Amino acid sequence: MPDKFWSDEYIVGFISVLIPLFLKYDFKGDSFSIEKKGEIGELIMIQVCKENWMKVRDILLKNTTLPSDLFKKRG
Repeated sequence: MPDKFWSDEYIVGFISVLIPLFLKYDFKGDSFSIEKKGEIGELIMIQVCKENWMKVRDILLKNTTLPSDLFKKRG
């Protein structure tokens, strides 16, 4: 990854929006609870971002108007 890849708000935003779409269309995620969707999304981001997860989480929290308790508890 290029330097500061995971610090780019556009990249983080794009990936964080793409995850729910994959859940919905590829895994029938519409039937999942909000908590389950959030937990799966978080686990995916941890796997994808590796050691940069905390930077990504901070960007997500900064750009979310209603931060999830799920994100607040982890970390």
